[in-house]
Amino acid sequence: MKKTWATALFAAACIFTANAQNRFVSETPQNRHILLEEYTAIHCGNCPDGHKIAGEILAKHPQQVFLMNVHGTALATPVGNDVDLRSPYGEDLIEQAGVEKTGIPAGSVNRHIFSSETATALRRDFWEERIEEMLAMPTYVNIAAKGKLDWANRELSVTVQLYYTGTPSTSSNFIHVAVLQDSIIGRQNGENMNPAQVLPDKSYLHMHVFRHFLTGQWGEEIKTQGAGQLIEKTFTQTLPEKIGNVDLNLFDLQFIAFVSENKEEIMDVCPVETENLNRPDRIVSLSQAEQTANPSCDKNVRFSLLLQNHALSTEPITELVLECSGKAGKLQQTYHFSEPVQVGQERRFETQTIRLAKANRKEDVSFRIVSVNGGAFMNRKQNVLEASAIKHYGITENPDITLSLQQDRFGGDITWVLKDEENDTVAQGGPYQNLSANETLPLHTYPLTIAEGCHTFTVYDKNHDGIGEGFIRFSEKDDRIFAQLDGNYKDSAVIMFRIGEIEIDTVPEDPDPVDTLALQSEKAPLLHLYPNPCKDVIHIQAPNNTEIWLYVRILSAHGQEVLRRKGNVREINIERLPAGLYLLEVRTAQGAYRTKLLHR
Repeated sequence: MKKTWATALFAAACIFTANAQNRFVSETPQNRHILLEEYTAIHCGNCPDGHKIAGEILAKHPQQVFLMNVHGTALATPVGNDVDLRSPYGEDLIEQAGVEKTGIPAGSVNRHIFSSETATALRRDFWEERIEEMLAMPTYVNIAAKGKLDWANRELSVTVQLYYTGTPSTSSNFIHVAVLQDSIIGRQNGENMNPAQVLPDKSYLHMHVFRHFLTGQWGEEIKTQGAGQLIEKTFTQTLPEKIGNVDLNLFDLQFIAFVSENKEEIMDVCPVETENLNRPDRIVSLSQAEQTANPSCDKNVRFSLLLQNHALSTEPITELVLECSGKAGKLQQTYHFSEPVQVGQERRFETQTIRLAKANRKEDVSFRIVSVNGGAFMNRKQNVLEASAIKHYGITENPDITLSLQQDRFGGDITWVLKDEENDTVAQGGPYQNLSANETLPLHTYPLTIAEGCHTFTVYDKNHDGIGEGFIRFSEKDDRIFAQLDGNYKDSAVIMFRIGEIEIDTVPEDPDPVDTLALQSEKAPLLHLYPNPCKDVIHIQAPNNTEIWLYVRILSAHGQEVLRRKGNVREINIERLPAGLYLLEVRTAQGAYRTKLLHR
């Protein structure tokens, strides 16, 4: 069924043979160019090594060697959300090459059966040697191709010319035009064997992926007539939006043409020189969002983003308008580049600040390009770039605080420093003792007194792997933790804090306020209100009457504080509050109690 679908999409619209008035194919006798058909798969652990070897060969022989990665066998079957890089003709190509004898990765060099071989498929350690051998072989036919790709209707037209510089050895040749796609992001087993194609998020950049033939499984047959003959054929087709579960992005496509004697001997290969019609002036992409340091006593964060001005663009980027979205809302930010991002270049830039809804909790944020240079554009990748952020930040109501640091077994890697708003060092510590596997991990505590202003605590790890099972906590005298950090960081991590009144975290409106209030602390079910529902005075009863109450507050269904009372308050008149659902919180020295309150 898949093959039938693809054939309908790629049926040739126009094929003819004639003496071309505008010849663009060379009439000079030459040696063969090389097509390396690499048989690969996403669940093949050794395949990235094949990609690496093929890439090195390509770099050594530019314009002489062309790559076509054919994904197939059971190892190419996607699992879950895997990208499906299989093609309608891939399994037939793999079977024809005799891959079952070599396994994958394997590759065919111009589909030639070399001496001592019984099939075209070769193990990867033979590719370079056989390619060098094939590059020395002459061909009796030259090939060249030109194409036009209309971005408005996705119509592709490719004209192929053959010129015979010698006498053909067969009565027929076959013309092939292949569609390849670069920069497909997905999973790949064994990706560390080819780090050049591994992205920062550990996903893999698949290149030269074979998507389809414009000319059918084994090419379009032509009858040969001898030396001096010129043949021209044109193929016109409309490219689909997708093949499998992968978008067929026009800006990532490349096309190659080759001529063969039969299924097993390619005589020459060439790229298709493609003219782009109705192409947007601005083709950009945004990727690789990385949170950067933003040492400020608030919930603001910054990101580093990679902006790419695609090689098919026609103008440099001087202005970018970006929409940033998160739980705290949306905002637009404008960026002006004093040094323009030229066509074909990429540049990292740091965003302006983005406010999170809550501190010390990971939140999802997203970035969307609104305009480029004040006008429309085409996004080369996804329209929205997703990322996550966290800001380790807290407020203490008391200048006398305690730092608690639980080290891991590699204490010698750990150092830290606490600085005040003037960047003066308030305290510092480490390194600590390295411990054996049987030793108990010590908890280091430091009583500190801080002044007004924003303080920056930075912990460093010499081995760039954090403190693992350890943690860092800042607490007040009553043991209330106001800032903390687990040990999962790399070379360093930062906690910001200051003296002040505790902030109220806000969240955006939720269509279901019951869900908003569903977040309860471990003590919440023990807090009792009566009457509840209530019209005027609510009475509060906590499970432990010996605890000291710091304050009582009431929050709306959307997280906004609407009432606060300090101290040991046991009853509150809520008559003036609008009817609705609320969250009542009692903050004690040992923690917090929360429960729902319905006001009628």
